[in-house]
Amino acid sequence: MIDYIQQLLPRIRQFSSQLDKKELFVDKLFTLLQPNNDVHQYTFIRGGKLILTINGKGIEGTWELLPTGQLLINRGSNDIITLDFDFLHPDVLIMKLGGTANNPFIIYRQEKIENGNVLKFLQLLNVKNRGEKVYELPGSIISESDLNEIIKDENGNVFNGLIYSLPFNHYLYSHRVRNVKKVKNGIVWEEFHEVKYPAYNNTYDYIIILQSDISTIQIGDKLIGVGPISRNEIKISETFIPVHNYIAQFDDKNYIVSLRKDNTLLKVFSIIILLIVCIFAYFQIAKYH
Repeated sequence: MIDYIQQLLPRIRQFSSQLDKKELFVDKLFTLLQPNNDVHQYTFIRGGKLILTINGKGIEGTWELLPTGQLLINRGSNDIITLDFDFLHPDVLIMKLGGTANNPFIIYRQEKIENGNVLKFLQLLNVKNRGEKVYELPGSIISESDLNEIIKDENGNVFNGLIYSLPFNHYLYSHRVRNVKKVKNGIVWEEFHEVKYPAYNNTYDYIIILQSDISTIQIGDKLIGVGPISRNEIKISETFIPVHNYIAQFDDKNYIVSLRKDNTLLKVFSIIILLIVCIFAYFQIAKYH
């Protein structure tokens, strides 16, 4: 992960925080990003006191922001290091050992970054600031402009599987939708759209359809979930699809095999119009008697 963060740095430096360096880390708990399972945590207390814990066991040291702009950390027993700031964010600080270019010292706020995935957090920060659409892989993200290159996972392996855009609004639907791309050998092969519809029955609250066309439902689209909790085994033979007013039938693999228009609303509307006409006619006749 650290190697990929270093590759990302040139893209995100322009988004580095302009706040006072000291206020970004003072009186906050940071965790050191490192490859092994040891948990190193730093608390920079205002006034220069440093509390360092390793797997919960603590020692006391000091810290100082030098006139050169470097951060000096004294971890006790003459263990003193200087750090150059490379990227500043309220939740992630990327530094390098003083005077070096390839020795990153990355600390982050564990409660702010899900699962400690600093790479994904920074990738998302990058694409959001650039205003690009974002697609999620299991352990990282990718911007739409990078989809023309070979898609790789967070370990650098060629990716195979599905990638999902972050949810976005679409004028047809009350729920947010997602674009879904099928990737084979690192290349996008197919694109679908994940659409959530309200369900009108007593069994579940919504259904999720994987559609080939975002604006309509078609034979061959697939039911992939029901709610409020998606189920591994969905057993639905027929259901009403609102917005498009179709009744869809599914095969045993949950693909739509038949669609027919639901005319219930049209029938109700016709009955209401007929009643209005009858009432109007009744009062017209009553005027002349």
